[in-house]
Amino acid sequence: MIEKHTLPHQQEWIAVTAPTPSDYQKLHTDCGLPKKFIPYLEDVRERARLEYDAGNKYWLLVFRFANKQAAVDGGFITLPITFVFNDERLISFIQNPAGNQVTDELKDVIQNAAQLDRSIFLVLFDLLFSLATDYFDVIDAINDHRDKLETWHRRPSNDQVEALTQLSQQTVYLTTAENNNLIAVERFRLATNSSTDPLDLDATETDRLNDVLVEIQQGREMAQIAADIIDRVTSGFSNVLNNNLNDTMRFLTVWSIVLMIPPVITGFYGMNVALPYADRHDAWFWTIIWSLLGIIVLGIWYILYDKRKR
Repeated sequence: MIEKHTLPHQQEWIAVTAPTPSDYQKLHTDCGLPKKFIPYLEDVRERARLEYDAGNKYWLLVFRFANKQAAVDGGFITLPITFVFNDERLISFIQNPAGNQVTDELKDVIQNAAQLDRSIFLVLFDLLFSLATDYFDVIDAINDHRDKLETWHRRPSNDQVEALTQLSQQTVYLTTAENNNLIAVERFRLATNSSTDPLDLDATETDRLNDVLVEIQQGREMAQIAADIIDRVTSGFSNVLNNNLNDTMRFLTVWSIVLMIPPVITGFYGMNVALPYADRHDAWFWTIIWSLLGIIVLGIWYILYDKRKR
């Protein structure tokens, strides 16, 4: 689906959602979309990158944005949005329908930019700034979920361990996406270093680009801190589970020894040898008494020993 929006100075923003081959062909014919960019646009797993087509004078920027809905119903925690732009036109591509939610956010940014009479590059940087700050909401949601999982008692449940594992995976995706975003936007800044570079930004645009870099760096650090904390919580879960397993194995070992006492005593009296009280008519009763006494003595010893250990 293709939506066109008019911007000041005869500029335009074209929002493309879940594009079809006919959409690519139409954009190539009407807007000069370079065909070499189409493979990047079709790949939902494309990492953040920056490319330039000197023949058509179009830039391509792939940016991984945080998919807020993934925290609710699962799915990709980050998705690519691709911007193809020049001085007069900005085209945004969202391949995965799960990322349609970000279109409304882009519309709000575009509307504010149009009212402020901003250039295409400032509009782009405003969009990137908004997408970069979305990471903070997702990371805060992950931290809140982790806080709830930390309130276990003595034995973490399987659901808690599974949920913590999922959070750990999400932080890995977020950290990786932020690292790639930072590299891509940093290349954008490096393309303005000298007069021979193909990109020329004024002071206002350069300041806004630096703001975007700061937000991405902050998001990356927050994601890394969240990942480190989750790793420590996971380690704590593992220690608790290991201690519980050790206690269970010790309990089973001791009580397996305790339960061996009756077979040992009755086994002796089942032998064809002379034993004390073996010729009494109530010898079976005494074997039971001795077995119970052995179990009680060993049981009391284990309880007292276990208390001293704790």
